[in-house]
Amino acid sequence: MRMKYALYPGCIVLYQMHEYEESARSLLACLGLEIKDIEDMCCCGSLLEDATEKWVALPAYNMAKVESDMNEDTKMLTLCGACTNAFRRARTILIDSKIRKKVNNRLMNLGLEYKGKISILHILELLYENRKRIEEMRKRELKLKCAISYPCQVFHGGRDGSSIYSYKIMKELVEITGAKVVDYECEEDCCGSSLLMQDEKMAFKIGKEKMSSARKGGADIMVDACGNCHLLFDRYGKEIEGIPTFFITQIIGVSVGLDAKLLGLKRKEYEML
Repeated sequence: MRMKYALYPGCIVLYQMHEYEESARSLLACLGLEIKDIEDMCCCGSLLEDATEKWVALPAYNMAKVESDMNEDTKMLTLCGACTNAFRRARTILIDSKIRKKVNNRLMNLGLEYKGKISILHILELLYENRKRIEEMRKRELKLKCAISYPCQVFHGGRDGSSIYSYKIMKELVEITGAKVVDYECEEDCCGSSLLMQDEKMAFKIGKEKMSSARKGGADIMVDACGNCHLLFDRYGKEIEGIPTFFITQIIGVSVGLDAKLLGLKRKEYEML
């Protein structure tokens, strides 16, 4: 049976980063991958992890929705690093039968039960699995020098120790487009976005240092794969003296010939690539 992917965009993508969701949907459709929507989804709970132990009920609810609405040939697909880590950490916590029972007692009121059968996949993983297909479909070679901002909570993993492969998978995906990936001093540093609500000045300082480092490395653009990174780099670009920033789904989409509108790109941005 053909694998299906239940898309969980995440709050920040749904409300502020429409271009990420648009480009992801368009690219995955172009690759022939079947995407399903999760009805009545809620927050992943990542912002509440250190505030209350009850936070795990939120990711459990979303995962139970996927288990209830989809079949066994469905994986949960995420776009956000924080969401990815929250779901993976919750899965580890819910291995404990006592905690799972407490959570399921809550979910029972909604007609749901978390069974632990769902697996979580960040979009970078799915694209990497389909890298040969992307390479075969490439219609345009991008003549750009790119700096990469890696989604920390996907690559570094969380307190449950989960992580995916290594940084090389994102680098390889960018290089498939023909673009050159530049090395820069702050390449593996946090973007600073997680501090925006607590200490905006510090977030801007970290973001500015990362952008300055990328510029010194010779980058024309920054490429990311997380709504949080993009929030700082793109929405606060002036404050951090940033360089143009694009989602990895957008640059791959351009390389396989997708139209600007399908990728959430303005004509000027499209022509830049």
